[in-house]
Order: sequence, then C-alpha cells, then structure tokens
Amino acid sequence: MRADHAGDDVAGDLGEAQVDDFDLVAALLVESDRRKAVFLNEAIRLLSLPAAVICDRIESIAPQRADVLSARALASLDALCGFAALHLAPGGVAIFPKGANAPAERAEAARNWRFASSETPSKTDAGAVILCLKDIQHV
Repeated sequence: MRADHAGDDVAGDLGEAQVDDFDLVAALLVESDRRKAVFLNEAIRLLSLPAAVICDRIESIAPQRADVLSARALASLDALCGFAALHLAPGGVAIFPKGANAPAERAEAARNWRFASSETPSKTDAGAVILCLKDIQHV
C-alpha cells in the first residue's frame, strides 16, 4: 500500500501483506540523526505501526530492558556488547549484522565480555554474518 499523500518522503512501497502478515510488537527505535528520526516517525505514522523513535544517542538514554536489540553499522562488537548489556532485559538477545571482520571483532569483544553466541551467514553478502548474542556480561 502506498501512502496517500503525494510528495510524502516514504521510501518504496510496502505491500499490505508485508505489514499485516506479522504479529507486530511495540518497537522502540533510537536514532541520533534528527533528519532520520523525523523520517522514521513519519513512516511509523503513515503505516500505523506500533513503534516510537527516540532522537538521541543510545548511550545517553535510560536502560530499556528490551527483549531484542539490534544495530547495524553503529560500532564495534565490543562497544555493541556494552550497549546490549545496558539495554537488554534478562534473557534478551542482541542481533548484530557484521562484515568480513566478524571473527576479529568477536575475539576483541571476548576480551571484555562473556556471552553465548551463534552466527548465521548473511544472505546479502558472502563475507558477512548475523551474530546473535545472549547472556552478555562484562568480565
């Protein structure tokens, strides 16, 4: 379904099936770039999604107790573990897409953090993986 507003700056078409086929849960998006936060808020409004945007840096907001936390191209895995430890609820999972340097980032993070992890090969980049971390604890 396309937005009914001519000139709206919403990227691409989102088919009704794409939105309606999922059990949507409340999502909180953290975006420090005000322009991107405005765009995300407008997309949420136009699509009537159960989500909200905080325009701030992730390290500046109160702990969120999230069940799932994800970030793309934000920081090293070591730094991401710090954000995850702060914002995940007990039993929560962190999902981080990582490039070809994922093994080196995992080794670096393991010096400062203890975690259970699994990885899935990326479907969009042969050298990349999706890392899933649980039980993240600072050592």
